[in-house]
Amino acid sequence: MIAVPLRKTSYAALVASIALLASCSAAQDIEVGSDWKGSETFVTARVSGRTVVVGIDPAARHAQTLAVVPRADGDD
Repeated sequence: MIAVPLRKTSYAALVASIALLASCSAAQDIEVGSDWKGSETFVTARVSGRTVVVGIDPAARHAQTLAVVPRADGDD
């Protein structure tokens, strides 16, 4: 087994995803932020059946949903 070092932002991404999943109960409850400048890491998460882009600012220890990814017919 090869040890792979994890970055602190990996843990932050996991925590942010869990927090987003727990806080949103329906698609209309997704609040989109606007702090793109402070975000250094970006991850996607599923919230209420929709895919969102989460920006993580490790300096401020803050994560927020920055965009909802649109879906089209035929997307997998």
